[in-house]
Amino acid sequence: MDLAQSIAAGDKDWDRLYHVIGRITVTLNSAHWCVFELMGILQNTDREDTAPIFYSLRADKAQRELTQAIAKNRLRDPREQALLTEINQAIDELGKIAGKRNSFIHTHWTMSHGSDGYQFTTAENVPVKLNLENPFADGDNLLERIDHIIDDLLDLCGRAERAPSVEKLHSQTGPRHNRRTIPTPTPTPRT
Repeated sequence: MDLAQSIAAGDKDWDRLYHVIGRITVTLNSAHWCVFELMGILQNTDREDTAPIFYSLRADKAQRELTQAIAKNRLRDPREQALLTEINQAIDELGKIAGKRNSFIHTHWTMSHGSDGYQFTTAENVPVKLNLENPFADGDNLLERIDHIIDDLLDLCGRAERAPSVEKLHSQTGPRHNRRTIPTPTPTPRT
């Protein structure tokens, strides 16, 4: 591959990397929106009342931990323990992939030119190692994991609304206001 072809291929790879990073960012934000929605369901608060509490915590980890604490407090009925366990598992899984997401988003991406053309490189101190041979496959794998978590969280939101403790709270305080149907995620076409 001559230098001109290598540069053109490198430009195309940069465009692909930008696309993967953007999709990871938006998809993970969607997953955290599900955590936000779950917090409101568990407290029986509308989005206007949930938002100041949830978003006053700047770190996603703190938002996840607060939601887990609320779930633990709300779901005390023995019939709800499986639901509580699944909520904690889904939120914990979201936390585990946050490091990989951070590596994609915050790393110092560079390309170096070698005999096979351009290859991605990152800073040595990246906390979660990335597959530099094929960051696109690595990103697609991460997106697939996030999509599964979103599916799980959406299911858990619906189940939490029907949990005995939450239904009891609804009967005492009335239904949530500004309520919208929880959207079903549409799979993002992979390129």
